[in-house]
Amino acid sequence: GLLKWMGGCSRKSLLPVPQAAQAACPKAHDVFISHHHGASPEHLLNDFSQQFAEWIAEVCARLGLRIFLDKTNISRILDERGLRVNVLSSRIVVGVISRDALLDPHGIQQELWWAHNACIPIVPFYDADRHAPAAYAAWQGEFAFALGRPPVAYS
Repeated sequence: GLLKWMGGCSRKSLLPVPQAAQAACPKAHDVFISHHHGASPEHLLNDFSQQFAEWIAEVCARLGLRIFLDKTNISRILDERGLRVNVLSSRIVVGVISRDALLDPHGIQQELWWAHNACIPIVPFYDADRHAPAAYAAWQGEFAFALGRPPVAYS
Protein backbone atom coordinates (compact mmCIF):
# COMPACT_ATOMS: atom_id res chain seq x y z
CA GLY A 1 0.00 0.00 0.00
CA LEU A 2 1.60 3.18 1.26
CA LEU A 3 5.15 1.83 1.14
CA LYS A 4 4.75 0.89 -2.53
CA TRP A 5 3.24 4.31 -3.31
CA MET A 6 6.25 5.97 -1.67
CA GLY A 7 8.56 4.05 -3.99
CA GLY A 8 9.72 1.57 -1.37
CA CYS A 9 11.19 4.18 0.97
CA SER A 10 11.33 3.24 4.61
CA ARG A 11 13.53 3.83 7.61
CA LYS A 12 15.47 0.75 6.49
CA SER A 13 16.37 2.43 3.21
CA LEU A 14 19.93 1.78 2.07
CA LEU A 15 20.29 5.41 1.03
CA PRO A 16 21.28 7.85 3.76
CA VAL A 17 18.49 10.24 4.71
CA PRO A 18 19.82 13.82 4.78
CA GLN A 19 19.64 15.47 8.20
CA ALA A 20 17.15 18.14 7.08
CA ALA A 21 14.71 15.49 5.84
CA GLN A 22 14.33 13.89 9.24
CA ALA A 23 11.43 14.61 11.59
CA ALA A 24 13.23 17.58 13.16
CA CYS A 25 12.96 19.45 9.85
CA PRO A 26 9.67 21.33 9.69
CA LYS A 27 7.90 21.10 6.38
CA ALA A 28 7.82 24.70 5.17
CA HIS A 29 6.31 23.80 1.79
CA ASP A 30 3.56 21.44 0.76
CA VAL A 31 4.80 21.34 -2.84
CA PHE A 32 8.24 21.97 -4.34
CA ILE A 33 7.94 22.45 -8.11
CA SER A 34 11.08 21.37 -9.95
CA HIS A 35 11.42 22.41 -13.58
CA HIS A 36 13.97 23.09 -16.31
CA HIS A 37 15.06 26.70 -16.74
CA GLY A 38 16.53 26.21 -20.20
CA ALA A 39 20.00 27.07 -21.39
CA SER A 40 19.24 29.73 -23.98
CA PRO A 41 16.42 31.97 -25.26
CA GLU A 42 16.11 29.76 -28.36
CA HIS A 43 15.68 26.70 -26.16
CA LEU A 44 12.85 28.40 -24.26
CA LEU A 45 10.83 28.66 -27.48
CA ASN A 46 10.48 24.86 -27.49
CA ASP A 47 10.37 24.21 -23.74
CA PHE A 48 7.21 24.96 -21.81
CA SER A 49 8.56 23.83 -18.43
CA GLN A 50 8.34 27.31 -16.90
CA GLN A 51 4.74 27.77 -18.07
CA PHE A 52 3.72 24.35 -16.73
CA ALA A 53 5.50 25.05 -13.43
CA GLU A 54 3.67 28.37 -13.03
CA TRP A 55 0.34 26.73 -13.91
CA ILE A 56 0.91 23.95 -11.36
CA ALA A 57 1.86 26.56 -8.75
CA GLU A 58 -1.32 28.52 -9.47
CA VAL A 59 -3.51 25.41 -9.13
CA CYS A 60 -1.78 24.42 -5.88
CA ALA A 61 -2.10 27.96 -4.48
CA ARG A 62 -5.83 27.98 -5.23
CA LEU A 63 -6.05 24.79 -3.18
CA GLY A 64 -4.37 26.55 -0.27
CA LEU A 65 -1.08 24.67 -0.55
CA ARG A 66 2.28 26.25 0.31
CA ILE A 67 4.47 26.22 -2.78
CA PHE A 68 8.14 26.67 -3.54
CA LEU A 69 8.84 27.66 -7.15
CA ASP A 70 12.15 29.21 -8.20
CA LYS A 71 11.26 31.29 -11.27
CA THR A 72 14.62 33.00 -11.55
CA ASN A 73 17.15 30.14 -11.37
CA ILE A 74 19.08 32.30 -8.88
CA SER A 75 18.81 29.71 -6.08
CA ARG A 76 20.41 27.07 -8.24
CA ILE A 77 23.31 29.33 -9.15
CA LEU A 78 23.94 31.23 -5.91
CA ASP A 79 22.52 29.15 -3.07
CA GLU A 80 22.54 25.43 -3.81
CA ARG A 81 22.47 24.61 -0.10
CA GLY A 82 19.38 26.77 0.42
CA LEU A 83 17.71 25.16 -2.58
CA ARG A 84 18.43 21.72 -1.15
CA VAL A 85 16.89 22.74 2.19
CA ASN A 86 13.77 23.90 0.32
CA VAL A 87 13.49 20.51 -1.40
CA LEU A 88 13.99 18.67 1.89
CA SER A 89 11.47 20.85 3.72
CA SER A 90 8.72 20.00 1.22
CA ARG A 91 6.05 17.33 1.61
CA ILE A 92 6.06 16.43 -2.10
CA VAL A 93 8.04 17.34 -5.22
CA VAL A 94 6.38 17.81 -8.59
CA GLY A 95 8.92 17.39 -11.38
CA VAL A 96 8.10 18.95 -14.76
CA ILE A 97 9.87 16.37 -16.90
CA SER A 98 11.51 16.66 -20.31
CA ARG A 99 14.57 15.00 -21.80
CA ASP A 100 16.61 18.21 -21.59
CA ALA A 101 15.60 18.70 -17.97
CA LEU A 102 16.62 15.20 -16.98
CA LEU A 103 20.03 15.58 -18.62
CA ASP A 104 20.92 18.65 -16.55
CA PRO A 105 22.85 17.20 -13.58
CA HIS A 106 22.77 20.50 -11.66
CA GLY A 107 19.09 21.28 -12.18
CA ILE A 108 15.97 19.18 -11.94
CA GLN A 109 17.99 15.93 -11.88
CA GLN A 110 19.77 17.09 -8.73
CA GLU A 111 16.54 18.28 -7.07
CA LEU A 112 14.87 14.94 -7.80
CA TRP A 113 17.87 13.06 -6.34
CA TRP A 114 17.63 15.09 -3.16
CA ALA A 115 13.91 14.30 -2.87
CA HIS A 116 14.43 10.62 -3.69
CA ASN A 117 17.23 10.20 -1.15
CA ALA A 118 15.03 11.82 1.53
CA CYS A 119 12.04 9.59 0.61
CA ILE A 120 10.00 12.63 -0.41
CA PRO A 121 7.34 11.55 -2.91
CA ILE A 122 8.00 12.69 -6.49
CA VAL A 123 5.11 13.30 -8.87
CA PRO A 124 6.33 13.38 -12.49
CA PHE A 125 4.49 15.72 -14.87
CA TYR A 126 5.16 15.84 -18.59
CA ASP A 127 3.79 17.35 -21.80
CA ALA A 128 2.16 14.41 -23.59
CA ASP A 129 1.42 16.63 -26.59
CA ARG A 130 5.15 17.10 -27.23
CA HIS A 131 6.52 13.79 -25.95
CA ALA A 132 5.18 10.35 -26.89
CA PRO A 133 4.50 7.74 -24.21
CA ALA A 134 7.41 5.71 -25.64
CA ALA A 135 9.77 8.63 -24.97
CA TYR A 136 8.55 8.88 -21.40
CA ALA A 137 8.97 5.11 -20.98
CA ALA A 138 12.60 5.44 -22.11
CA TRP A 139 13.17 8.21 -19.56
CA GLN A 140 11.64 5.97 -16.89
CA GLY A 141 14.18 3.29 -17.67
CA GLU A 142 17.07 5.70 -17.31
CA PHE A 143 15.75 7.78 -14.40
CA ALA A 144 13.74 5.18 -12.48
CA PHE A 145 14.70 6.78 -9.15
CA ALA A 146 12.52 9.80 -9.98
CA LEU A 147 9.95 8.40 -12.38
CA GLY A 148 8.68 5.40 -10.47
CA ARG A 149 5.15 6.70 -10.05
CA PRO A 150 2.71 7.05 -12.94
CA PRO A 151 3.12 10.51 -14.48
CA VAL A 152 0.60 13.27 -14.83
CA ALA A 153 0.51 13.52 -18.63
CA TYR A 154 -0.72 16.89 -19.88
CA SER A 155 -2.46 16.76 -23.25
